[in-house]
Amino acid sequence: MPLLSQPQYLMPRFESGTVYYKEGSVVKAYMNYNLLTGRMMMNEGNRRKSVTISEEVEYLSISGTQFIPLDGELGQILMDGDRAVLALKVRATVKTNPGTKAVSKDKLDKQLESNGPMPEGVSMAVDSSFWLVRQKEYTKRFHLAESKVEPANRRGFVKMYGKFSKEIDDFVLEHETNFKLEADLRKLMQYCESLE
Repeated sequence: MPLLSQPQYLMPRFESGTVYYKEGSVVKAYMNYNLLTGRMMMNEGNRRKSVTISEEVEYLSISGTQFIPLDGELGQILMDGDRAVLALKVRATVKTNPGTKAVSKDKLDKQLESNGPMPEGVSMAVDSSFWLVRQKEYTKRFHLAESKVEPANRRGFVKMYGKFSKEIDDFVLEHETNFKLEADLRKLMQYCESLE
């Protein structure tokens, strides 16, 4: 697939991917994640179609990167060796300079999809959030139903590692854990797992 000139996509081109459904069926297509709309897009010839993220979707895989449904959007699975430990949810926000007319995400996406330029005074900023992922056991195929997923914040850590809430609080204070940094989250997860 050719390189994209549209900045709203996570990857530089549409990559070979697969949607895995809970009942066992699969759909293969060239896909890419649209940061503006929060949708996985399939390339079908000259048309782009969004993948409906429903309760029937187990996960998506694009060139070896796995994505799971999280609150109607997708989170990219981050691994520790051979097991999923975090999911990264990424989305774009539209910023306008003072005096510039506001532009909706959908309108900007349509303009960029038609290879139009980024409007003067408009820019995109990427925002991300992490989620904790705990698989009961690792298998090549990610099973969301057999995993526990929580937002990567203090409350999420307490839900995931409930009996260690005091130890979690002490660690967070002592190490000044930033819940928006992957390295800090991995350290806290390793600490919690060492307590078990």
